[in-house]
Amino acid sequence: MPTETVLAISDQEENAYQALLQQSSRAFKIFNTGDDVLDHLANNTTPQDRGCGGIGGRDHVSSRYYINGNTWYKTEMHFNRYGVYFVLKGGFDSNDLTGIGGTVLVEIKGPQAWCQRRPCGPSKIKTVAAQNLNYTGYHEKSYKFYQNTRNLNGFYFYVRTKVAGITTTWEGDNVNSPY
Repeated sequence: MPTETVLAISDQEENAYQALLQQSSRAFKIFNTGDDVLDHLANNTTPQDRGCGGIGGRDHVSSRYYINGNTWYKTEMHFNRYGVYFVLKGGFDSNDLTGIGGTVLVEIKGPQAWCQRRPCGPSKIKTVAAQNLNYTGYHEKSYKFYQNTRNLNGFYFYVRTKVAGITTTWEGDNVNSPY
């Protein structure tokens, strides 16, 4: 997805949907998945018109930590960008269908999680203090720290999983962050 393009065409264009499917119109506006497509369309702007930029997608996943036999846990941090929707999330994945691990804590690293969305400015900053998120009975679970139609300019977001006496490594990233 990060290397894909996003095509937009006015619904006033004759046979707009067919033109979009066949990519047969010169009236297309072409964006990439890191662009704030909906904002650009609403304001008739281009990515070059915005000064604070946007960041690319990324994934960080810990190694599998085994409880016993085939039962394992790992921590994941994902920043997904789709041009019209952006999601920063952290959580765990496991092969623990019988619940051997019991309660799972997904810990957010301090001093706090931070992100700033485009366009940049103090009112566009989101923070949350370091904390534990308690999950029980899930095979896979994630905490969505940020989800919006706007791309991020930066973030500081690390998570790890604690379960049944094991702790995974911190997984996350620090992009244009004050920490």
